[in-house]
Amino acid sequence: MKKILTALLLVSPLALTGCVIAVDGAADHYSQDSWEVRQDSNRAMISNLELGQSIELIKAKLGTPDFYEVYNKNSEHTQVLFYRTHRTDSDSKTTKDECHFLKFKDSKLVVIGDGVSISNHL
Repeated sequence: MKKILTALLLVSPLALTGCVIAVDGAADHYSQDSWEVRQDSNRAMISNLELGQSIELIKAKLGTPDFYEVYNKNSEHTQVLFYRTHRTDSDSKTTKDECHFLKFKDSKLVVIGDGVSISNHL
């Protein structure tokens, strides 16, 4: 009997250890909050931008864009940054239609628009 009790005492800590990942779904809540906060922050910052501002200044304010495109057309250097500002699908993936774009010519902001209308501005 003493051997069984001793064995149980040695094994029980191993049986009781484990890892709880998200019992109440809290992990989903935190990740959802972070993208919602990011979208709100991006919208607020974009609404305060002014045409003519430099790409360096705007990247310093908004950080790394979700998408980045570069075009050289008719000797003009065009850069387009996309920042997520709203959600259209709950698929956990950011697409350009969930973004606002910032178009720069020669490193100066010339257009602010939504991702759906980007083709009108290229």
